Amino acid sequence: MNPLDGDGTYALPFAQLDRFLAKVVVGYPSRDDECAIVDRYGASDPVLRENVATVDDVAAWQREAHTVFLDVRVRDYIVDLVRATRSARYVEHGASPRAALALAALARARAYHDERPFVSPDDVRDLAPAVLRHRIAFDYRLAAEGADAEAVVREIIARVPAP
Repeated sequence: MNPLDGDGTYALPFAQLDRFLAKVVVGYPSRDDECAIVDRYGASDPVLRENVATVDDVAAWQREAHTVFLDVRVRDYIVDLVRATRSARYVEHGASPRAALALAALARARAYHDERPFVSPDDVRDLAPAVLRHRIAFDYRLAAEGADAEAVVREIIARVPAP
């Protein structure tokens, strides 16, 4: 959702937001990166790559990522992180069990991408903000006290001990 222009759009209901795997926050690029963007795309049509991956490739990667080992202690860490969102300060509604499924799937995908046969607690901790930030409904105190939602998510993650 573009935070700068909401004309003609409506925020998604909380139950629908829960169906998105992750919410990635993309800030502005550095000056050098912005110059590279202008150089690459500002003068002519960019060269688009073809035949990068087929649908069958993607399906195979999904199957293979699902076989990445998830130790019971890491699984418990995932569940504890999600459950911690339900009792945190400023939180009206915490993340649902779907968040635990999403975090496990994303952590497996990351380990697979990194060519590791197992999920590490670092995978979970690093990916948790993207999985949790849009699945938490904050109460009125967050705005009333000028608190930062991202800081609350980071605090929840920091509170839960990793295995």
